[in-house]
Amino acid sequence: GQRAHYLGRFTPATGAFFKLDLRDAAGPHNLIVGSDGIVWYAGNRRGHIGCFDPPSGVFEKVAMPDAAARAPHTLLFSKDERYIWFTVQNGKIVGCLG
Repeated sequence: GQRAHYLGRFTPATGAFFKLDLRDAAGPHNLIVGSDGIVWYAGNRRGHIGCFDPPSGVFEKVAMPDAAARAPHTLLFSKDERYIWFTVQNGKIVGCLG
């Protein structure tokens, strides 16, 4: 749903498709779902990481901590789901370990 700005869920057993429009035209690049059922998505076109709780319908947005990080991309949980790793497009490397 990146170009059409929505989150979707397909249930293979029933063939049901659920579509949730994102009113802010976030352009979600990808999403990940935690073991708690919370959906996290990269709001690629609006510079945030979004969080959606399906049972409550509540959305939250986490802005990028640096204005130069405009387009979050490709989310991935750490093994314990305590952290979300992601990349940004057109970002600037400000430091590197190694």
